[in-house]
Amino acid sequence: MIYKYKKLNTSTYKFITHPYQIIEASPWPFIIGMSAFMYMSLNAIFLSYGCETFYSYASLRIPYHFSFITLLVSMFMWWYDMIQESVIEGAYTQKVQLNLSIGMFLFIISEVMFFFGFFWAFFHFSLNPSDSLQGNWPPVSIEAIYAYGLPLINTFILLSSGITLTWSHYALFRKNKMESVAGLALTIVLGLVFTRIQFVEFYLAKFTIADSAYGSVFYMLTGLHGFHVIIGTIFLIVALFRMIFNYFNNTRFSGFELAIWYWHFVDVVWLFVFSFIYAWGNC
Repeated sequence: MIYKYKKLNTSTYKFITHPYQIIEASPWPFIIGMSAFMYMSLNAIFLSYGCETFYSYASLRIPYHFSFITLLVSMFMWWYDMIQESVIEGAYTQKVQLNLSIGMFLFIISEVMFFFGFFWAFFHFSLNPSDSLQGNWPPVSIEAIYAYGLPLINTFILLSSGITLTWSHYALFRKNKMESVAGLALTIVLGLVFTRIQFVEFYLAKFTIADSAYGSVFYMLTGLHGFHVIIGTIFLIVALFRMIFNYFNNTRFSGFELAIWYWHFVDVVWLFVFSFIYAWGNC
């Protein structure tokens, strides 16, 4: 079988006899890696010296903003090239889409292991609190966040977003673009509301990440999950624009499907966070 891919930089065609994608040279992985390294390094300095001290030095402030802008632009350009490969070139054959799905599955497994390590730390400290924790969990000096207030509201919001995303998914199968776009847009709105409530919760909290092991484990788990919600929201926003411009149909929607996998992973992790960190861990 002959697969015909159109090249972006010329009007000629290249012919291959296998279903795999031959990736051309791209500068974006290197640029993203370097800008991300610079941005995270400067973030470490920012957290060490504080806002006022950090911004008083132009030699730190200018590279900080430059690295962040470079990171965003490079990510956008890389995504643009991938969409071009998929839609214009037609390089994402069934075999390539299967490999992308396998890669996403392995990535989610690695994220599960990542959260597993922090939950291990949580159970290590909570099941046998040491004298440094006043023999109690949470420590007596810490006013824990009430589980059945904002956290419970956020739980309903995130679970509702999973329902609306499933609605959008099945509407795409039925070739109902209007319902699919509406469900996906509503999912994004719920994700943004969740992030906003999480920010308010952190702002109103009576303890910080520096307050014993409880503060460290709490903010690492909830903050890390919040970061994944932000990434998942961006993932869904990109899928929404692609859906509006008819890049998806009921047979080719791998980008949307991978976003769905990631979002449901975020949903499941939050159930564990709420059940153990907020409800059980605060008793």
